[in-house]
Amino acid sequence: MRTNTTARIGALAAVAAAAVLALPASADAATGSIDYGPLGKLTNPVDGTCYRSPLYSNGTGPAGVTNNTNEKITVYLSNDCTNYPHVIEPGQYYNSTGGLAGGFARLYSVKAG
Repeated sequence: MRTNTTARIGALAAVAAAAVLALPASADAATGSIDYGPLGKLTNPVDGTCYRSPLYSNGTGPAGVTNNTNEKITVYLSNDCTNYPHVIEPGQYYNSTGGLAGGFARLYSVKAG
């Protein structure tokens, strides 16, 4: 009787482990990169995570960014993904200085998804 119970517990444990392994990852990520030109790129950003943009040596963020991911991204003029959002479709380039007085707007954070 004990061997039969042990075998059942082992079988249930194997089924439970297989079910857990079959679940999708809890955090989805965009596939591809967000390109900041000479400042580098962010590869496969996790959806909903706020990333600070790389900065030039003078402390300013990039003026433009290219969305080379498979999802929309949102760029911000603040470093905490809160102010002045702009959505960029996959494959599109965005320059934050276009149409702004003085052309001094810089991108300081980005979010995918």
